Amino acid sequence: MPSFTFEMTQGLAVVGDTIIVEADLFVDGHDVIRGLLRSRHESHDQWMETPLQPVGNDRWRASFDAEISC
Repeated sequence: MPSFTFEMTQGLAVVGDTIIVEADLFVDGHDVIRGLLRSRHESHDQWMETPLQPVGNDRWRASFDAEISC
């Protein structure tokens, strides 16, 4: 399964901001395609998973909220 990693560093978001992630996903043929956004605070070991939703023309989107680590 293909994957892509992007790391945000401090200063790119403020607590309470909604971070929107978009990707162009496509497949050749009739295979079923899906995307998954995995996010976590740097102090957490567990990843949160959010399914990407199709928004049209091969574009998919998901979001998560910037939060303070507990």
